[in-house]
Amino acid sequence: MDIFNFVAATCAAGLLVFNLKASFAVLSANELTGGMKCGQFLMIWLLPILGAAIVLHILNEETAPTPKRSNWDQETREIDHAGVRSSRQRREEEDFERSESGSAHSGAEGD
Repeated sequence: MDIFNFVAATCAAGLLVFNLKASFAVLSANELTGGMKCGQFLMIWLLPILGAAIVLHILNEETAPTPKRSNWDQETREIDHAGVRSSRQRREEEDFERSESGSAHSGAEGD
């Protein structure tokens, strides 16, 4: 077997593995209906490299986890599920602000 045949066989095997990986990803995608799966299979096998790349990209985008929020000062600024602060959290922040402003005034009076 000359080098050209070896390279061609290696590329064909790689393409087959890539298309099979994309096909199994489509099979395991629960959010796709039967028609959508059929269309994506056609795209994978009729557009050799590009079809599988597009399908895998779409499936990864749909199943990607949402980015995590930053945990800055989580103990004092915890947000409930509706996205608003609870009345207890507001009171704690107001008390903290009052104590900070009170200590600033008392420090200035001592001079």
